[in-house]
Amino acid sequence: MGFTGSGFEVAPTAQALDRHGELAAEADRTGAVLVRGTRSGEPVASTAGPGRRIETMAFGTGAATGVLALGSSGGGLHLWRFDRGDADDARVDLGAEHPNTVTASAWSPDGTRLLSGDDEGGVHRWEVPAPGRWRAGEVEADAPAARPVQCLAWHPDGRSFAVGHQYGRLQLRDVGSGALLRTFREHGRWSGALAFDPAGAWLVEGGRDADLIWYPDRVEPLVLPGGHRTHAVAVAPDGTTVAVGGQGRKVRLWDSRTGAPGAGLGSLGGWIEAVAFSADGREVVAVDADRTIARWDVRTGELLTALGPAGRESYRPEPGRPVREWERIAAAYDWSRLPCTCKQGARHVPGDFARMLAARTEAEVDATRLLDHPVRGGLASEAALPVARMALAAFRAGGLPAAALRGVTALMGYCADSDSNGEAYDNGRPDLGAECREALLEGVPLYYGTLATTLDNEVSSFMIDLLRDLGEDGERVMAVFEAGPQ
Repeated sequence: MGFTGSGFEVAPTAQALDRHGELAAEADRTGAVLVRGTRSGEPVASTAGPGRRIETMAFGTGAATGVLALGSSGGGLHLWRFDRGDADDARVDLGAEHPNTVTASAWSPDGTRLLSGDDEGGVHRWEVPAPGRWRAGEVEADAPAARPVQCLAWHPDGRSFAVGHQYGRLQLRDVGSGALLRTFREHGRWSGALAFDPAGAWLVEGGRDADLIWYPDRVEPLVLPGGHRTHAVAVAPDGTTVAVGGQGRKVRLWDSRTGAPGAGLGSLGGWIEAVAFSADGREVVAVDADRTIARWDVRTGELLTALGPAGRESYRPEPGRPVREWERIAAAYDWSRLPCTCKQGARHVPGDFARMLAARTEAEVDATRLLDHPVRGGLASEAALPVARMALAAFRAGGLPAAALRGVTALMGYCADSDSNGEAYDNGRPDLGAECREALLEGVPLYYGTLATTLDNEVSSFMIDLLRDLGEDGERVMAVFEAGPQ
């Protein structure tokens, strides 16, 4: 097809880091699970999994080190001894007593017990002896709250746990009896992640518009300003620093005592799905929905490493032929750091654009997923501007198959008829739509020429809309169309 590089892939359904960020796990939609080392990015273990979608995963602690808990749709709860790969005794299913989809899981500090939450609001406790003697112990269910469990966190003393439900309920409960110890909030904010400080003195909650630190002697929490949904939180070993990450595609550090921001960390391309501090607290590790593992220096904010899976390049031209103009434009951008409207980020865009240019059927164009990614619903991500420039370059070069030409003209039209999405506004790009229109203006003579000569109804329709969006006189546009072959 004249190019190499990866295109759009469905993001992992669940991701996790171990306690000190040395291992990262991810699951795909078939239930297969991969564990990688965060310092090398290399695979450590993999399993075909339980054969159904994994919704949540948690690395074991204490006695369960080397074990990964996997919660799946339809009620499956599984323990995987990942150092044994796919051996017969490597995985034990505990799901017989778990009738609902598992939405959250957390290990006790000593690794002998496991909590799981489900989509009906129930919280279940599992007794998990040493990995060599796994068995399903007694299950105690909390009274269902009819609100799906979003997140769970054990108190460091192992006697209580925090549970966050959808629609905002946040509570502290006794592990043994399930008795309610404290209601932090009955409804309101969305809870995305929870973590206690190492001493158990306070609880950090990742939320929708802000992150909160709850103290036992205060009714109101300390507010850490946000703006995006938080999916992951972690507390440094000394308890002084909190790390949060989520749909804002960056990890933010906060002083846990004052709420003051810490060192600024650069953005990743995808949503942040897991975060952890190194054992000495000097580094913070994160994994994003594009499967990139990043490591920063906590004090300076310096990015130390950013590792994607092996073979995952954004795009590179096929060797032995001249580089095309759109490829030169694409090469000027760091696609691994550009936001897209999808959770993975824009790394997939150049490869998918190349596939679109080679497409010979509408189905092949649709398979690239490109027509609803840089721009969705009229709202442009930061990937839209380079895509507009690339599309114009490919349109100018000509020689495209009919289906590809329709795809490229549609892409230009979507970019021209757009405004910045909320994320672009937050990142200081409030005028992306205007920037796209400015980039596409130089192609106006080509658009008129195409409108005057094309026999393709779809292309002419896109050209009419594009010219109008670029400020051309409507009567002139229609006059050129009516004088053409259609």
